[in-house]
This record gives sequence, structure tokens and C-alpha cells, in this order.
Amino acid sequence: MPKLRFPEFLAPLTPCNVPVQRSTAPSMQAASRRILIVRTGANGDILMGTPLLTALRHAWPDAHITWMVEYRNSEVLDTNPHLDELLLWDTAYWKRMTRAGLYPLWFLRWRRMRYLLREKSYDLLISLQPEDWSFLARDIGSSVRIGVFDTFREYHGQKRTSRWSRRYTRAFSYEEHPEHRVDQYLLPLEELGLPVPSDKRMTLGYTEEDEQIARQFIERELNDSPFVVIAPVAGWPSRHWPTERYAAVADGITKALGHRIVLVAGGGEKDRSVVREVADQMHTHPVLAAGTFGFRGLAALIARAAITVSGDTGPMHVAAAVGVPYVALFGPTPPARFAPRGGGGLAMLHPVECSPCHRRVCPLTGNAYQQCLRGLTQEAVLAAVLQQLHPGDAAMSSSVARETSRDPAGL
Repeated sequence: MPKLRFPEFLAPLTPCNVPVQRSTAPSMQAASRRILIVRTGANGDILMGTPLLTALRHAWPDAHITWMVEYRNSEVLDTNPHLDELLLWDTAYWKRMTRAGLYPLWFLRWRRMRYLLREKSYDLLISLQPEDWSFLARDIGSSVRIGVFDTFREYHGQKRTSRWSRRYTRAFSYEEHPEHRVDQYLLPLEELGLPVPSDKRMTLGYTEEDEQIARQFIERELNDSPFVVIAPVAGWPSRHWPTERYAAVADGITKALGHRIVLVAGGGEKDRSVVREVADQMHTHPVLAAGTFGFRGLAALIARAAITVSGDTGPMHVAAAVGVPYVALFGPTPPARFAPRGGGGLAMLHPVECSPCHRRVCPLTGNAYQQCLRGLTQEAVLAAVLQQLHPGDAAMSSSVARETSRDPAGL
């Protein structure tokens, strides 16, 4: 059973791949502004919030900035060069007390947490999950409280902003949102009178230790050969492209370029089984790395890859953040909203009438099942990968696509 922990404040680590730009103020008390940003979960969404963090740091170099994040998602931020402090939150810690009926204990612990937050004297709260964390707007005493209300609810007919919006001094409603998630998360700059940056790239750091672990893995498993990272697992079943097509694309890459394939995923048994299924259908031998790396380690690995192939999931954002090409396969979610704004990559989408639906599981059956993703053929994806790697060599990509179309196995 995982350890449950009371929230704690921690200083971020020092990254080796990006320059450090933390507060120039000698202490939190001396900072011009004390800012708390809240986006606790979903690695991709947290990364899409980092352009906001970068813009705040550039505008206010002497501000003290804290980000509240779940323990299990903390590696997305714990080496961010613009952060001064992390507030690590463990939702399971609080849920365990309520499920056990320990309400007095929950109340005492929350009083302690509220005291710690108020002691920080935050001037500004920016919540990118304002409905889920509305009690923070009430309890921590910030004079300016900005909430960016989540467009996720649009897909379920809830187009009106929540009643919790009254707890914020400025609540950006669904109707005000620009299309892309990064632009939505940059909306607080408008309220603060700050310029919106033209550079909207995400920031992701990793340490020298992470880099060393990735380097040793490449030497040991790949003999320093060039390689491609394929991430066949996405958070929702509706985002999973068929495993046999991932296998065909992987074989096609190896045949065309000689690159090795590294299959990555989380450490759970379901993720491992998907990776094994892809590997079993390949004619070449991939390297399996399900559960091998944490988030920072994965970033260090992807930074040394030739390209990353995935669905709408974390590795796509990681590749864009570390400047590696990617091909991302979209279906139930719109690339116009979630594909990275920076980095050299390609988001692929087969348009169908019911997409985007933003459903965790495709409700259709028969030939219509998951038609948004299944409409992306292995030939088209392989050609896109080769085009990203060799943009001037259209003959190579078209030739390989023709070979693949003759042989569904990809060889």
C-alpha cells in the first residue's frame, strides 16, 4: 500500500538541461509578490501550465512562486527552473480519513494545513482547477484570486460556469476561453496586466542523475544505437491506437532506418501488458521500458531519442518540452486544444462526425467503434514518422508506405 502523506513544502531541484531562473529576492518575505498556482494532476495539463509560470517569472523576477501538485505528479515540476517552492499534496491522505469516518481528525489536519497556507501570506492565487479547489480561494486569504474554469465539462453539457466562481475575484468562464489549453492557462496574465508571450513552449527539467541513468540505459540496452521511443499506452482506453498498428510502424521504422525501438509505459500491470502485446506482434526485437523510468528519467531518455510516437498522452508533451520531434495520434480529443504549441512535431487526426467526444471509453460498437483513431492507418503514421525525421526525403516515406500497405505486418 502506498504511503499516505500530509502535505509538505519543498524547494525544487536544480535541472541540468535548462537554466535556473528562480526568485531574485533574498527571502519569501522580501519577495515583491507571493504567488500560489494550483494544478495538481494530469501530467500533460501541468506541463501546459508551465508557459504561464515562465511568463510570471519573466515579468516578476523577484516574485516567490509556489505550485501545488500531487505527490505522484511532482516530477513534472520538481526541477522547473522558475519555481521557488512546491506544495506536495496527497489527495488519498484526506480521502482515507473521510472513508474511515475520521471527520474530527480530518478537521484538525485541515486546520493545520490552513494555518500553514495562511502563514505563507500569498498575495495571488491562480487556480487552473478552480472548481475542485474552491475551498482554497476561501481559506488562504489571498487578495487576488483568479480561476480558469475547465472546458472539460463542455463535452458533458455543462457549459455554465460553476457556482464556485463567486469565490474568485476573477473567474474566466467557459465562454471566454480560447481554443488551446495553453492559451486558456495564460488567461490570468490578461487580468494581471501582463503581456502574453509569443513563445509558448513548455518547460521540463531533469537532473544530472536522471541524465546519467538514461545514458547508462542506452549504453546497456541499445549499445548507443539510435532509437525511437514509442508510447502505446494512453490514459484513457478511447485514446489507444491498436497495438498491431504500433507494432507495424515500429517494424517499418527499423526496416527503413535501422533504428532500435524502445517501448515505454507506466509501471502498472495493464500498461505492461499493452507493451508486451505490441512487442509480441513485432518482427524485430524492441527494448521494453515499462515502469523503468520516472517522469524526469523518461524526459532524459526522450531527449536522446530520434523521435517519439504516441497518442494524446504524457510522452508527447515530454518530447515537445525537451525539443524532440514527435508524431501524436489523436481521436476523442482535439489536437487544436491539446497538441503542444511548441516543439517540432505532428499531431494526426482522422476527422469523423462524433469527434471530439472527450469520452474515456468509446460508446460505439461494430465498424464505428473508435473510428476516429482506427481511421489513422499504419501506412500514414509510418510515412509521417519518416517525414519528420527526413523532411526532404518524400521518396523514402512514400516508398515505405507502399511496402507497408502490401504487408499488414509491416515487413
